[in-house]
Amino acid sequence: MNKTVTTPYKTFTHAVEINEKGYKKYFVKGIDVVKVVDPSGKIVSQLKSIQ
Repeated sequence: MNKTVTTPYKTFTHAVEINEKGYKKYFVKGIDVVKVVDPSGKIVSQLKSIQ
């Protein structure tokens, strides 16, 4: 599934959403996890930059 996910780094239009124990994890090919959201909708982590 292609999902659009926005992070401080950029907006990704081809992310894959995986639900694991209520957490939504967004993966982007070539980068890995770019965002994690907890069951209440709070952002746990998100990509800010790539070095």
